[in-house]
Amino acid sequence: MQKFLSDTIAGRFIKALLYNSYIPKYDCVLLGDKIVQDTRYVYKSNIIYCTRTGILGEDAKYKTLDDFNINDKNLQVSNNYLSTESFYDAVTHEKLGEYLRYCRGKTGIDLMPLYNCFSNVFATNFFITEDGIERKDNSLAKIAQVKIKFNKPYTIAIDSASGITLAPMFMDGGDYLFVAGENLTTNYYEEKNQVRFISSSDFLTPVLFELDNEDPFYQRYEKYLTLLIQMPSNCDSSIVVLEGDYTNTEAKKIISTEIVDDYDWQYTLTEKEKNELFVSNLSLLRMNDKFTYAFADKLMLYLVGSTITSREDIYKNILRVQEAIQIENYNNSVKDVWDDFLRKVLFDEYLKENPDGLDILGYVDNDVEQFLSKRKS
Repeated sequence: MQKFLSDTIAGRFIKALLYNSYIPKYDCVLLGDKIVQDTRYVYKSNIIYCTRTGILGEDAKYKTLDDFNINDKNLQVSNNYLSTESFYDAVTHEKLGEYLRYCRGKTGIDLMPLYNCFSNVFATNFFITEDGIERKDNSLAKIAQVKIKFNKPYTIAIDSASGITLAPMFMDGGDYLFVAGENLTTNYYEEKNQVRFISSSDFLTPVLFELDNEDPFYQRYEKYLTLLIQMPSNCDSSIVVLEGDYTNTEAKKIISTEIVDDYDWQYTLTEKEKNELFVSNLSLLRMNDKFTYAFADKLMLYLVGSTITSREDIYKNILRVQEAIQIENYNNSVKDVWDDFLRKVLFDEYLKENPDGLDILGYVDNDVEQFLSKRKS
């Protein structure tokens, strides 16, 4: 797994990827996501403007403003990133998160379960109290700071017998964000107190945090939104924060025990709902060795194109997967064309024989490829 402040081939590849990609300045969304009025988003290949708050694909309304392409240089709506550090740094990691969110919105392939949202940055001179966040000495505490999004669940894994405290703030350059001379965090806490204290935190039993928002004013400053996680100063646990709810993957390890010839679910479930189904146990939530890792090893397989997914463009690669899986009821699929039923079969069949499999998303990674090779032989 990638460590922070280290110089690796993986880190160098990611820096090159970010330099050659123009990542949108707006949040990227899928059907099923909440969007907020008077806010711009990227949806598929378009920039949209929300005219009524709601769930995309249900009660939300929007209008299309323009096309978007990550390969086009348009600095009004996107930016690339050039790292000047010789090691894998926090800003590079945060930019990678934005790139992965774009890929999720564009392709429907969600790699965020393999990405730690915590960029190994700690806040100084702040302390979380019952009423909010104060500027004061925090020598008795350690405070991790994590860039987050409104209306997204976050799975937080930390070992701390003395508990942890969670509190969001609007942070600009390590300090309070001021808007028109006023402290935005202070104003936010006057409207509603978001401090959450957890009496005891177990790494293997992560907790969930989500910050709901429908106010266009606060949505405008989302890029400054930061979750502070306060823990005792002597806490030496690994810290993992994943975007999504992965607190109960055991219950979702096997979607079905029988493969059925039923295609209806492919069209009734959104891409977001499918991605929530196809997630095995995750390596980031199993690795507590006092180090903080940036991402799981399998993320690099997806980034360099060493997996077979719905985006596969090598002739007959998908056909080889279809033939190798050897399922009797697998008759309705078009030859050499990916569909969600194939994803379901791969996910179920692999985890039936490998119930402890990690980072399985229903695509063909190195572990699934070895499984198919043994099955075919």
